[in-house]
Amino acid sequence: MSHRLHVVGLLVIASLLLLPAQPPAVAQAVCAGAIPIAEARARPLDADVTVQGVVSVPTGVFTDRQSFALQDASGGIYVYAGRGIGQALAAGDVVCVSGRLAEHHGLREITPGHAAQVSKLGTAAAPTPQVVQPAQVGEATEGRLVQLTGPVSRLGERRFRVGGVLIYLTERLGLSGAGLQNGCPATVSGLSADYDGAQIWPRSQADIRPGACTIAVHPATTIARLQGPGPATPYDTETIFGRLTGCVTGVTADGFFLQDPTPDADPATSEGIFVFRYTSWQNPRGLTPGTLVELRDFRVQEFYDQTEIIGLSDDTDASYRTIGRCPLPDPIPVPPPGDPALDPAAAYERFEGMRVSVSFDGSVIGPTHRYASRYPARDPEIVLLDRSSPYYGRRVFAESVAPDRAALLPEGRGSLALSGGLGVDLPLAGALDRIAATDLTGVLAYQFGRYVLLVDDPARLQVTGRPAPTAALPAIGPDEFAICSFNVLDLFDAVDDGDGDMGDWAPADQAEFRVELAKRAAAIRQALQGCTIVGLQEVEGKDAVWAALAQAAGSRYRYDYYESADVRDITTGLLYDAGRVELRRSAPAQACTATDYGVDYATVRGPRATENPCAADAYPLFDRPPHVADLVVRNERGDRALEVRVVVNHLKSKRGDEAANAPRRVQQAAFVAGLLPAADAGAHAVALGDFNDLLASDTLAQFAGHVNLFARHIPPDDRYTYIYEGRAEALDHFVATAGLDARYLAGGPVHINADFPEKLTPDATSRRSSDHDPLFVRFAFGPTGVSDALLGAVAGAAGTSAGRPAPGAPRPPEHQSQRLRLK
Repeated sequence: MSHRLHVVGLLVIASLLLLPAQPPAVAQAVCAGAIPIAEARARPLDADVTVQGVVSVPTGVFTDRQSFALQDASGGIYVYAGRGIGQALAAGDVVCVSGRLAEHHGLREITPGHAAQVSKLGTAAAPTPQVVQPAQVGEATEGRLVQLTGPVSRLGERRFRVGGVLIYLTERLGLSGAGLQNGCPATVSGLSADYDGAQIWPRSQADIRPGACTIAVHPATTIARLQGPGPATPYDTETIFGRLTGCVTGVTADGFFLQDPTPDADPATSEGIFVFRYTSWQNPRGLTPGTLVELRDFRVQEFYDQTEIIGLSDDTDASYRTIGRCPLPDPIPVPPPGDPALDPAAAYERFEGMRVSVSFDGSVIGPTHRYASRYPARDPEIVLLDRSSPYYGRRVFAESVAPDRAALLPEGRGSLALSGGLGVDLPLAGALDRIAATDLTGVLAYQFGRYVLLVDDPARLQVTGRPAPTAALPAIGPDEFAICSFNVLDLFDAVDDGDGDMGDWAPADQAEFRVELAKRAAAIRQALQGCTIVGLQEVEGKDAVWAALAQAAGSRYRYDYYESADVRDITTGLLYDAGRVELRRSAPAQACTATDYGVDYATVRGPRATENPCAADAYPLFDRPPHVADLVVRNERGDRALEVRVVVNHLKSKRGDEAANAPRRVQQAAFVAGLLPAADAGAHAVALGDFNDLLASDTLAQFAGHVNLFARHIPPDDRYTYIYEGRAEALDHFVATAGLDARYLAGGPVHINADFPEKLTPDATSRRSSDHDPLFVRFAFGPTGVSDALLGAVAGAAGTSAGRPAPGAPRPPEHQSQRLRLK
């Protein structure tokens, strides 16, 4: 709910529904130019409108500002008076309102610009709520008082549902669901609001009237019945009225696992289940493994293929109570996954949510990675292959760019994920380390499309590290230069600038920032050999952070970037060796499309901010626009020079809805390809950065005619910069024009990050300075012939079509604007 509707005091407006009907008073003035409210609602946004109506919600109810609601015979509307109207209005006041038509989270509003645009004309009978059915709540009745009767469900502290319609309890009014009971009827009156979905906002406690009923106990009051014999619960979305008893087997950061202490005789049904509370849950009841718990009145859902209990109203005895201690159930031995062709559900679904044990001797494919959590160790995870896997001891990939050499593991199959999500730490394990355990115990969960063992006794794990690679890149020669790409993973300082920098990515303090800064700088100085030009992603949009990185990386470095519209305020830009590189001009490149992707240029502020280049009927394509820089690079003596264009990118991530993300990335890639000179122009240019997509994807296919570093120069087993859930993938790319590629000497990914475990306390090395491996590519000032010699040996052997459009791939979009002004 918006801060405009969050409230802090107590205000009770009683008896609104009991006022006797009165004849309308004669208006004391005329509302010139007034139109029916329904007609005003239909006008385009930002239109100026004038309406006359009767106040249905007085000022000061839903917000401490002088906002209110009014309605006439045709409809109703909310009036948001952010600057006040200089008077208090009561239910029944007849008012004339002029202002601009706006929409906030879907709620249609009139916004007066000053107090003179709201005038009281007289008084009339206060409006009475319109009796509605659930389907009528929303846009059809928005802005009007309505009354709804139906069964209560999802009863919570700040909201509940009646007949499936959300009832929002405004905090400042002190409203509560006292007297309500899930499954029993209630009658609720209030303002109908389509605010991020259909809602009713009661105006006072008198608007909430419980009904009496007797609830029949639901038969599904054992965990096995809730789980059912199939892959999903037979009670998905149902509310269960009754009591359920279980023994706590593990507590996560946002809920707990229960197992039935008296299991049934059906081997096809699981005896365990996860109880989800909420993301900021702090375990206020102090639950621990071995606590016997009784739940009362809850809902069941199949959440991404894991059966869960949700909908507990709060953390009091009314929702669940502890009733003693219980012995932990004996773990059931299960085999580790081995054959990737087998369906893991057939082996593990009947144990979902239960305490199990597993023995294995495996190799690590997903190094220790830590996800955000309230636990001190966070939620560490390791992904491994058992010795029974045909891929044991090998790296596995998210795509097969060379079927004869690259291992392709089907998603969610053939590997075992270990998690410390029960509040334990896991050992540090790197890629291809050996990891083994005998009778490792924990709770078996289904998370993110695969079965995960939430370990409860990590002492049983044994890790044998493989020798770490020690070879370093040779220094950049006086007649060479290097271009690099590096996603530095949320490099923020600890200062809250109110610009998107206080999320999970911000360090706790400046001391932690200096440690993180030193690791990134060491990677640039040492692992990348003081690279001549470094394209960077995920640096906070602040001169102080960019300057600190440049100084720590080397005294010759200068930086160049522009502000982004990213909600985290992460930017793309350059570090360059000012002793050898001249920055001629640079600019952020923005494309404009007919699709609104929610890019908000109002967040783009500061000395390096740029304006939205898109017209009123178009929308920006990038929240992180490509950084385009035209440079002149010289050799150490200064007697040879080359003009180079570098386009630094951070395309749309895969986070969220990939059905929407993937087409957007393709559009972005097509635009970026247009920033490179034509394939036959002989110019020296490169598009580099975090493309967030794979080598054989439609995104990379947009660069047909240019040279992809991986496809042309890198052996298949080395084509990765990132490891996600144990699957190696190339997300960071380097796409050069043929003219620049003709000067290629050597280079590729520098594996200092993806293969290494994430430590709780970062060390002083450049290892795990990010979750992405950087790219380092070395060039000469004249043609080398290296690229042509490698073409057959690497790209031909790989059998990949990367760089060529795939059959049926979408055509590059026609953007409304691709203009770029370099300055």
